[in-house]
Amino acid sequence: MRRMRVISLLSAAVIALPVFAFAVEVPEENFYPTVKQEAGWMGYNSDNSIEYSKPSSLYAMELGAQGQMPKSMYVCNALTSADCVRPEINAYSFNSIFTECSSVTDTDCIESFGIKGEDGTTRFASFQRNWGVSPVYMGDKSKRIPAGYGSSSWTITDSAGVSQTYALVVGVNGYLNLR
Repeated sequence: MRRMRVISLLSAAVIALPVFAFAVEVPEENFYPTVKQEAGWMGYNSDNSIEYSKPSSLYAMELGAQGQMPKSMYVCNALTSADCVRPEINAYSFNSIFTECSSVTDTDCIESFGIKGEDGTTRFASFQRNWGVSPVYMGDKSKRIPAGYGSSSWTITDSAGVSQTYALVVGVNGYLNLR
């Protein structure tokens, strides 16, 4: 049993050593997407967008008694879609992925994406493309529901001079209770 523990510890050390050696050579850089923020909005930055992101979606729901699952639920292309204006609809749920701002007056969009280096300077990425040609659903500013897009690609050059392209998923999710 003791021999097994020693072998296990040695194996873990052998596997971990190249990771530690590689990590020492990498400069400390942090990624910063910036979005135009409206009153009451806040966000977070995650290096694991797969774990924390969902695609853009807009659902209309008929809620039952409090604490119960919805009685019915519909996928919407807009709040004006036929299924989404039914009289029994009393709530909306949305997840909105933002795209690049196209003008200075745009809101609910990505202003920039960059890397802040150890020296405090920020190198900005260039927008490449949206993964979808149009919004997944149309938003409604009067109800504070932004349009939902797909992910976008941005290319940036790091401190070592290497250009890399990233899939950026920045957005907001929310719930609108009409009761």
